Amino acid sequence: MEVGCGGRTKEHEVLSALHRWAVQPYHRLRSIELDVRSVFEIAEAVEAPVIANLRCGLWYVPPRYRAGVSHFKSGDGHYGQWSFSMRRLNVHLLQILASKWKALVVDATRTGKRFPDSLSKTLPIWTCVVNRAVLGFTDEPLVLPPWIPKQEQVRIEGMIPEWVRRCRSALGQMNLPKPEKKLGIIWLRPESTILESYSHVDFCPIFALSASRVVEEGTRADMNGFHYIPGAGDDEESWALGLGADSFHENVQAILGDGPDGCEQRMQSFACSKVENVSNSIGDRRFPLWDTGVQIGAMECLDDPGVWKKFGKVLVLNHSDDLLAKVGSADLDKLVHLTMMSKKGKPDRRYGLQRALPRVLGILQETSSVLLVSDSDMEYSVAASIAFLASSCERDALGCYYRTEGYLVPDKESFSLALASLGTEVPHPITPSRTVLKQVHRYFMSSPP
Repeated sequence: MEVGCGGRTKEHEVLSALHRWAVQPYHRLRSIELDVRSVFEIAEAVEAPVIANLRCGLWYVPPRYRAGVSHFKSGDGHYGQWSFSMRRLNVHLLQILASKWKALVVDATRTGKRFPDSLSKTLPIWTCVVNRAVLGFTDEPLVLPPWIPKQEQVRIEGMIPEWVRRCRSALGQMNLPKPEKKLGIIWLRPESTILESYSHVDFCPIFALSASRVVEEGTRADMNGFHYIPGAGDDEESWALGLGADSFHENVQAILGDGPDGCEQRMQSFACSKVENVSNSIGDRRFPLWDTGVQIGAMECLDDPGVWKKFGKVLVLNHSDDLLAKVGSADLDKLVHLTMMSKKGKPDRRYGLQRALPRVLGILQETSSVLLVSDSDMEYSVAASIAFLASSCERDALGCYYRTEGYLVPDKESFSLALASLGTEVPHPITPSRTVLKQVHRYFMSSPP
């Protein structure tokens, strides 16, 4: 008996060691590197702009090959949680489809699944709603892949009319570029056969590519020198050690070239914060809010000395006091820096923006030219812009906002319309978190805390 217990203990230790070896970040990155090659091959075959679906898809599409990004959240397709998100309208994807007539949306999923819910359900829901609400194909059915049970499809179909109504209220008033054909989805995997007949379909095709190979649960896939992990880019917080997808693609040889030994140290040397990684894709670009005199951007905008001459005020929303190094003494009178900290000196993510909004809106309303920047994925500048557009601006016949005299009383639909409209001006899908958007709603619906 003692020998048996010892044998089982030894076996358990060996299996645990093998598991620890197999899930090392090195194996994840090598798996991603392999899958990226498949993405390239399929992208060349379908000749479509490549769209990385946030966030996992960013690992499978290097920035230089990326025509854009989408935000189809898997959670919006989970069983019983189906949703058409008014915060993730993906207007920029519709713009790409209008100009290029097709797109390749890339995501990945873990062992045991062939497609993530983002591609098998969230994307089809969006396609159906947009077909009916925006493109005028009012009788177009919901088309899900054949492996989705009929019962689940029936339940989702029952929700479509309400989603169409909400989408039409937000996007129906906008002068959006639109493809002439209805949208349709073609699901692809690395092993899929690309047929030439795809170019002759009677719809505008969205190729939904699940980038990873299928490995059944409980089986191993050992490649030449590494253990293959499907959907390796998923859940990056648990393994990436701060390394961002874009930083990985830019330094792939330096990170992987010397093998697994020291890989984690090399990853950390190229690590960046989530904010920096997203900001790198935005850079120092500024996005005008039509003719309102307000422009928004990321913190990198402040690296351009010309901004201090161009704008009457530069309004910064973040959680850091370290800003004076970017500002010359002659420009301090133009800077309004709101750090949104709690009384205990910690970042106030629940109420900070809500408390800052009276001053933010006062500056935006009273100053003819303002640059509004933030870190945190630009979500504070976007959220503050929503508050400004909904309360101080109106839209003309072309859907362009302009300043209005007096104060408007915003409601939920005006917030949704402002967020959807911003999607046409900011190519990167910056989506404020629910926590941040709630602060905007609370500010107008109740007194500040």
